[in-house]
Amino acid sequence: MGEVFDTVTDYVANGSFKSLRDNVKSYTKENYAYMIRLQDASNNWKGPWLYTDEAGYSFLTKSKLHPNDIIMSNVGSVGKFFLIPELDKPMTLAPNAVLIKSSKNNALFLYQMMISTPMQVAVGRKTTPGVQLKINKTDFKRIQTNLPSLNEQEKIGEFFKQLDSLIALHQRKPKCISKLT
Repeated sequence: MGEVFDTVTDYVANGSFKSLRDNVKSYTKENYAYMIRLQDASNNWKGPWLYTDEAGYSFLTKSKLHPNDIIMSNVGSVGKFFLIPELDKPMTLAPNAVLIKSSKNNALFLYQMMISTPMQVAVGRKTTPGVQLKINKTDFKRIQTNLPSLNEQEKIGEFFKQLDSLIALHQRKPKCISKLT
């Protein structure tokens, strides 16, 4: 995975705990940027949100997020992966997740690969047991995988994106029908 993803980083990669404490303030009331947590993805990107101000966002240069970036839970529910959506504010990563992205591979394909059963098993093998399961960035990078060509990745990624949209549409459909009856 270290060859697949040229970015594997987290919140604490931005500095020491002291420098993070001194430079990054978090807010529960709306502010400049979202601090994306795993619970935001689990809540289907509907909030409640955690925010940081412009100075905090600027300090967190190594963990800025963009649409179609992938985040991974590395503590607790290790191996849960989420695709970052387009939101109405700048975004940065909050603690307890890892940002993984590739400048040379298709993000939609990589996301589907990461949530596949074989990859979940591979991640599980690198997980460290304890009070809370965890995986470190180095062990994640050591997971072996093979990738199709970029052209094939793009076709597969687009197919799954369309399939996900169709599934979401069908999941909403019964709610609309039940309102009519």
